[in-house]
Amino acid sequence: MASTDIEHYQLPDEEPLQIIRVDETNRHSFQRRPHRHDYFEVVWTEVGEGEHSIDFTAFPLRPRTLYLIAPGQVHQIVTPPELMYVLTFQTDFIESGYRNRLLLQEAFATFSIERACIHLDHLGYRHLDHLGEIMDDEIQLETPDWDLLESLLTAFLHYLTRYLPDFTPESVYIDPRIMNLFDLLEAHYRKQRHTSFYAEQIGLTPKRLNELTRQNLGKTVTQLLHERVIVEARRELTFTPKTIKTIAYELGFEDVAYFCRFFRRETGVSPLGFRKLVFA
Repeated sequence: MASTDIEHYQLPDEEPLQIIRVDETNRHSFQRRPHRHDYFEVVWTEVGEGEHSIDFTAFPLRPRTLYLIAPGQVHQIVTPPELMYVLTFQTDFIESGYRNRLLLQEAFATFSIERACIHLDHLGYRHLDHLGEIMDDEIQLETPDWDLLESLLTAFLHYLTRYLPDFTPESVYIDPRIMNLFDLLEAHYRKQRHTSFYAEQIGLTPKRLNELTRQNLGKTVTQLLHERVIVEARRELTFTPKTIKTIAYELGFEDVAYFCRFFRRETGVSPLGFRKLVFA
């Protein structure tokens, strides 16, 4: 790769929401190198099968299956199916507020890669497909009603969360302090590795914050931090030619040997070993 950075894609400001039909006329243009988006993306297949990957996990593209990709995740469509649709929207397209932040966190939860895949039954697919058609028709108008599209998209996301693998009616009521923690982790995981920092920012004791994360996520703050660091390390090792020393430094490790021990402890393989496995 010529660049030392993973390629980024952006949506044009004048098109905050897009629905793209991918078929035999344009499917080859979607066989891109691994890349990141600065927007949310929903991929669903109508005809045929294909393959794509999200953060080093390969998934089949099959009918009645939706995939949710959050901003920053590394994505690659390896083999597009005969017909699929790609829905994309900017991070600020849905109005900010507690309920909508909660919805996006619930739908695009990056702390569990298993939740990226949603399997629909016939009724669920029919309902979501219908909402998608309404949105697509509105987008094609000379002057789309973006307020209407925001409402339709919100309904689309609310509906699909019913099919999340761990959905319960209570799961949509995540403690808002957990949402704040996710924001803080994303902003500071490279430099701040102590639970006390995040607890202080949220106004809790480290013990109480760990109780909340165990209750809501089944993990401690330290586990969440380590998982986020490892995801980023794997991205950099796989999709950039950066040296291990550079990656370690950019992830906040002053000692490359300590970074290598940390990586091996968390993954069972050294950074160099992981890179070799990827390209074996």
